[in-house]
Amino acid sequence: MTMYHSGNDDSEATLAYIPQALSYHFSRDSATNTALTCRDSQYGYMVSTSAKTGKTDICRVDTQAKIASIDIRVMLPDLVWFPSRCGSKPVKIRSWLNDVGGKTRATFTDRGKRAIASMQTTLGSCMWISDQSYRLALVEEASDRNEPIAYISHPESRSTPILVVNIRAAGIVDEIVVASIILEQKLRLKEQSEWMALESGDGYQYALCALALG
Repeated sequence: MTMYHSGNDDSEATLAYIPQALSYHFSRDSATNTALTCRDSQYGYMVSTSAKTGKTDICRVDTQAKIASIDIRVMLPDLVWFPSRCGSKPVKIRSWLNDVGGKTRATFTDRGKRAIASMQTTLGSCMWISDQSYRLALVEEASDRNEPIAYISHPESRSTPILVVNIRAAGIVDEIVVASIILEQKLRLKEQSEWMALESGDGYQYALCALALG
């Protein structure tokens, strides 16, 4: 929802545009090579992945500054590197995005919301969840609000996703963008593995393993 504020100018009323959410539109249906643009923010993002190393860089369009590098690895722990923090050294993704193993937390049991990862922010402890309404959504653990502070939407009318960030979370957009790209990459890898298992005729065994792992 968009709000307009009427000014108190004696000469004439003024209307100031106040967005209630920032919508970052993906230029491509990809979590590895895409651009995120938002009409209500000067801060756009470029996501690019090296074909040689497989590492993903996320840069701010306005300054060309790199805000993070992501390295999703097969046999070794996944890494994320924030140039402006952590002493410019890569850290394990699971130490920043605490993987909760897809277990359903008591806080989010209504309608089967599935907890994916937790993260600490300046707004407090937050949880990335997934359910029938949201592919990925970020909620505040200690809040009574039902609405997420950020979520990824993939409308049927569009061929590319949209990352929607509530204006209250505007101060942590960089972190939300990085986390959402990481989780979206992981989700797509998981979906690709599931599809390959079904194509190879191992779908029944895969389903049994998935049920066993919860």
